[in-house]
Amino acid sequence: MAEPQGLGEDEREHPGRNNEERERLLREMKAQRDLFRAVIDTAPEGIAIFDGQELRVKWSNPAYRQFLAEPYRSGGIAGLRLQGFIPQAEESGMADIFRRVAATGQPYFTPEYEYVGLVRGVTYWRWSVRPLSPEGEGAPDLIVWLVEITQEVLARKRTEDLAARVGTERARTEVERAKLKAVIDNAPEAIVVTDEEGRILLTNPAADRLYAWPVPYEEELESHAALQLCYPDGTPYDPRNLPLTRAALDGETHTHVEMAILWPDGQRRDLLVNAAPIRNCQGQVHGAVGIFQDITERKRAEEAVKEANRRKDEFLAMLAHELRNPLGAMSNAVEAIRLHQVNALTYREAQAVLERQVQQMAWLLDDLLDVSRIAHGKIALRKEPVDLARAVAHAVETMRPRVEARGHELEASLPADPLRLEADSTRLEQILINLLGNAAKYTEPGGRIWLSAEREGARAVLRIRDTGVGIPPELLPHVFDLFVQEDRSPDRAQGGLGIGLTLVKSLVEMHGGTVEAHSEGPGKGSEFIVRLPALPVRSRSRILGLQPGGSEEVPGSPHRILVVDDNMDAAKMLALILEALGHEVRVAYDGPTAIDTAMAYRPEVVLLDLGLPGMDGYEVARRLRQQEGLSGTRLAALTGYGHEEALRRSREAGFDHHLVKPVGVEELQRLLATLPEGPTTTA
Repeated sequence: MAEPQGLGEDEREHPGRNNEERERLLREMKAQRDLFRAVIDTAPEGIAIFDGQELRVKWSNPAYRQFLAEPYRSGGIAGLRLQGFIPQAEESGMADIFRRVAATGQPYFTPEYEYVGLVRGVTYWRWSVRPLSPEGEGAPDLIVWLVEITQEVLARKRTEDLAARVGTERARTEVERAKLKAVIDNAPEAIVVTDEEGRILLTNPAADRLYAWPVPYEEELESHAALQLCYPDGTPYDPRNLPLTRAALDGETHTHVEMAILWPDGQRRDLLVNAAPIRNCQGQVHGAVGIFQDITERKRAEEAVKEANRRKDEFLAMLAHELRNPLGAMSNAVEAIRLHQVNALTYREAQAVLERQVQQMAWLLDDLLDVSRIAHGKIALRKEPVDLARAVAHAVETMRPRVEARGHELEASLPADPLRLEADSTRLEQILINLLGNAAKYTEPGGRIWLSAEREGARAVLRIRDTGVGIPPELLPHVFDLFVQEDRSPDRAQGGLGIGLTLVKSLVEMHGGTVEAHSEGPGKGSEFIVRLPALPVRSRSRILGLQPGGSEEVPGSPHRILVVDDNMDAAKMLALILEALGHEVRVAYDGPTAIDTAMAYRPEVVLLDLGLPGMDGYEVARRLRQQEGLSGTRLAALTGYGHEEALRRSREAGFDHHLVKPVGVEELQRLLATLPEGPTTTA
C-alpha cells in the first residue's frame, strides 16, 4: 500500500512518531472499512460488484445472496459468472444490460422487475447497475443494487384489482339501481323506504298517489302527516306501532298485516302492509322498507260475498226450519184419524188441517226454490185480514201435543172483542208456533206457559211467558241472532236459541212489528212480547177462514201401475192414493225386485224413484227398456230434482215422464189420462 501522503518535514525527521501516526491512520481506515462492511453486510438491499468484462462476481453481501436459489444462497458466489447462478440472464436480457452499462458508462435502473424462480415462483424486484471508476485500462467494474418489492407490488396490484372490481361493481350496481328504480317506479303497490331513524328516504309514484300528495324528505316518520293514521272510528294509531316504524326502529319484520284506516279525506281504506328492516353487512338495521297495497275494493268485494252468502244461508235456514212446523200439524191430523172413529166430522177437520198445511208447505217450497229471493234475502208475505184469535187457536192446535208431551200447562187469554190484523196467516202462525215451541222446549217438564193477546192503541200485543230455565243476561241481547246457542237445559239436549227466534224476529219486522225478550236470569223463566199493527176496530174486512176446500177428483179408467221407492211410507201412501182412484197397484222397494215384479206383473206405468240404493232408478229404467215384453210400458221418474240436467239424464235412461216430488194427485191423474184405454202391455 502506498505511504500516506501529507506528512510534513517534522514527521520525516522523527520516524517513530511517524510510525505511530501511520498505525493510527491504518486503524482508523480499518475501522471505517469494517464499519462499511458491517453496514453493507446487514443492509436489506442486495449489493454485488461484477467485473465489467466477463461479468464475474468480485464481491456480494449476504442480502444479495439471499435473493438467489440454493446452493448460492448459503455459499459464496465470488468468481462465478452472472449466467452461472442466474440461468435466464441471457434470455431475459439482463446480461446485455450489464454489458451496455460497462460499455457506455450509463447506469441502468428498473422500477419493477418480475422474476420467476423455482422456489418462490413469481417475485418482483427493483434493481440498478452502475459503473465504478476504472482503476486502469479495460471495462469498469459494475455495482448492482437489488431490492425485493414483491409485497409492495402485490399490495399495489391488489389495490389496482380492487379498484377495477369496484369500478365493475359500481357499473353493475348502477345497472341494478336503474332496474330497481324502474321496478319501484312502476310497481302498483306503494313503496316507502326510511333510514334507521324512521325518516323517509324514498317513495315511489304509487305511494304518492296513495297518500294523495308527495311525501316530503327528511321528515320523521312519527310526525309525517301521511302516516298519522287513524282507525275507522277516528282513533289515532300509535305511530310507533305502525309496521314500518317497528321495522325501522326495532328491526321487526311484519308480513300480511291488514290495517283498516280512516284516510285524511274522510274515507275508509283497507291496506295490506309488509314491512322489513334493511340491514348493512354487519347486520345492523340501516333502515326499513314498507310495501302498502290498497285492498279496499277487494275487502268490499269479500264483504259483499260474505254478506250475500250469509243472507242466502239465513234464508235457507229459515225456510228449512219452517218446513218442520206444517209437518207437525199434518202428523197430528193423521194421528187423529188413526185414533178416532173416522166419522164425517173428524174426517173433515183432519182434511182441513192437512189441506191447509200442505198449502203452507207449498208456499214455503216456492220461496225456497226462488233464487232471486235467496239473493235478496226476502220472503214475500201474502197478507190478508186475519182474526188473531183464530191464528192463536191454530197455533195452539199445532203445539198442543208437544206441550202435553212435556206435561206443561198452557193457558191462553184472548180479548172479548175481535182483534184483527193485516197479516200473512201462515207467517203469523209460524211466529206463534216458534214462540210456543221455544217456551215448551226450555221449560222443565210440568211447567206453565201463558199466552195472551190484547189491543194497545193501534197495536196488537202478544205475550208468551213461561216458567222455564230463563235467559242469562249476557245472552239476552243476542237471542234473536242467527245460530246463537246457550246451554239452557241441564242435559243440553234441547240445544240453544238459534234459527227459530231469528225467524220470529224477521217475520215480525216484515209485518211492521217488533219483538223483545225479557228474563230475570237463569231459572226465572222468560217472556217474549210481540207488537204488530192492528186493523181498526170497525173494520169490515173479511176474516180468513179455515174451512176445507178442494174438489172431488173423478178417477179415470183403471190401469196397472208399479210403484218403486225405497221409502216404504211414501210408496205405500202413493199406492193407496192410486188404489183409491180405482187403479191396480203393485209396490217394490229396490231395483232388482222392481225388475222381477215388472216382468211378472206387466204394468202399464212404472212410477220409479231415481234415488234407489244399490241399483239406482236410471239403471232400473235401462234394464226395463231392454225387456221385450215391456216395450209398451210407460216409465215415469220420481225425483226431487227438476233442473234441465236431471231431465236430460232421465230421458237418456229411457223415461217417458219426469215428475218432481211431491207429486200431487192432479198431476198423477193428468199423466194417467194420457194412457190408452185398457191394458197395452203385451206378454
